[in-house]
Amino acid sequence: MNNPKITTHSAAQRRQYRAAGFWQDETLFQIVQDHADKTPDRFAVRDRCRRLTYRQLVSAAEHLALDLSENGVEPGQQVAVWLPNRLETVIVLLA
Repeated sequence: MNNPKITTHSAAQRRQYRAAGFWQDETLFQIVQDHADKTPDRFAVRDRCRRLTYRQLVSAAEHLALDLSENGVEPGQQVAVWLPNRLETVIVLLA
């Protein structure tokens, strides 16, 4: 079985994306946290079965991040996820 390749970007590509404004210093989590601070009870995501407010989404991501950390996952480590298009996928990406 072949190992999947992870997309990497050269220093020149990173500079180009930042100069164009595509990449900024805020993480996706920080953007969602900002929405949660401003409109905590507004719905953020939904799937076929349920929906979460920004407050609930941030809370779920923080709980998962803590659980990963407590189980030895460190910042910058890669984590594989195999999930369908559901709320849990968004939570994992934010965590």
